[in-house]
Amino acid sequence: MLDRLRCLQHPVAEVRQPHARRATVGAGAAGTPQRCQRRLDARVVATRRDQLTHLRRNGQQLPKRRTVRCEYLASDEFRIEFDTHGEIGSLYDARYEREIIAEGASGNQLVLYEDRPMFWDAWDIDPFYLEKPYPIHDISEWRVVEEGPLRATVEIVRRFGKSTIRQRISLWRNSRRIDFDTEVDWQERQNLLRVLFPLRLNATRATCEIQFGAVERPTHRNTSWDWARFEVCAHRWVDLSEGGYGVALMNNGKYGHSLLHNTLGISLLKSAVIPDPQADRGVHRFMYSLLPHAGDWREAQVTRRAYELNAPLRPVTVMGEVPAEGRSFLRVESDHVVVETIKTADDGDGLIVRMYEAHNQRGQVRLDFGQPVESAVEVDLLERETGPVTVDGQTVRCNVRPFEIKTLRVRL
Repeated sequence: MLDRLRCLQHPVAEVRQPHARRATVGAGAAGTPQRCQRRLDARVVATRRDQLTHLRRNGQQLPKRRTVRCEYLASDEFRIEFDTHGEIGSLYDARYEREIIAEGASGNQLVLYEDRPMFWDAWDIDPFYLEKPYPIHDISEWRVVEEGPLRATVEIVRRFGKSTIRQRISLWRNSRRIDFDTEVDWQERQNLLRVLFPLRLNATRATCEIQFGAVERPTHRNTSWDWARFEVCAHRWVDLSEGGYGVALMNNGKYGHSLLHNTLGISLLKSAVIPDPQADRGVHRFMYSLLPHAGDWREAQVTRRAYELNAPLRPVTVMGEVPAEGRSFLRVESDHVVVETIKTADDGDGLIVRMYEAHNQRGQVRLDFGQPVESAVEVDLLERETGPVTVDGQTVRCNVRPFEIKTLRVRL
């Protein structure tokens, strides 16, 4: 298994083996059996952190620890109850003993809005779109599709107009993440599809991830400036937290969000007719996830959890012997620093390592390359040397400032 993040708390990979007839069980470097689960067209294999997993075929089966019915999902972490519309009427956090969905509301509301902006049909969203909502409540299929030691999944299929939404809602073993794996056959005209999560939280500001950092935005509309932020951009996550507890809404490719009082929303699909009358028609696949957590987004390491959603474990085929304990090309010892890019220098002299500070903190960062480092210097974005860094054997140390982007040229 290829781990591109090193700090996984959701160490699961899907391995496609369409011709295998028996369940797959992974073994760690020390031969420790790993839990697995059969899927219709793949195998879901869990690995433990810092382990390389070797796959083998056998008939071992592991006990199920999920409780799943069409209207109910439960794990050691959460209990989900669906209402008659297939929305989440209750999401109970068993670890922290609290309800997450706002009283009298439901979560995972899929709502269609009439979307006819005054100008720039394919680019603009005007605030009056909120005046014509059409909740999508009709359900054509509702069934349990997975019930195993790793994951429990309910699939709900909805049809509206000429379009179809097929969504799989999953709870994982030993994971705080709730996944909404969604496939939409989108055939609409001048409509906007959004999902809403009213949360039982008290906060006047939400935090949104931006490139190489995060920014806080108000959740109220007290001023004309606030009204203008009815739709805001964010990258992999937005987070709403009160004192001691919060919820992050993560995604793998949807960047339009709404933050209104205690409700987080994502714009999923738009159907403009100008300049292209066929814009976005067809099949779309995407995933968004809820991550309830203690503390704020920094304590919960929401940035890293969102990276896990976007860069999951990847199974690879190798020839010859594999190191018993695996190998890490680069390890970062600081939780608040993310290595975003590793590439060959433009002039071919060494590697360029670009990282950023993600939590608005200062401090020292230590990079372990797993092999002797010949030299390292700090460079700017044009890869011109700007200053020295400390090299000690196979490690490189430097200091970072809040939200700083730092680039190093490293010669091994």
